[in-house]
Amino acid sequence: MPALTLDTGETLTENVAILDWVARQNSALKPSGAMGHAHLLELLAFISTEIHKAFKPFFSGAGDEEKKKAGEVILKRMGYCFSGLRRTASTYPLGWSPSATG
Repeated sequence: MPALTLDTGETLTENVAILDWVARQNSALKPSGAMGHAHLLELLAFISTEIHKAFKPFFSGAGDEEKKKAGEVILKRMGYCFSGLRRTASTYPLGWSPSATG
């Protein structure tokens, strides 16, 4: 489980919470615009729930066929996740500058 312990002693867990906190620490990492933060959370939640879980067969001793199917699912979901790059011709998932998603 991902965890980040802050200088205050508080600990955050879960990728969405950690990456949202990181983005709030530096405005250059937070997408701009009225919907920027909402799109950041949307993408982080998609990665956490739809892409991350698809990797399970690679770490749970699954057979080759199950791994092959999982790889196809991962590629499909990654394609959906980053399809905005082609639509906007941008370099990063949420625009022209890096954000907490890459």
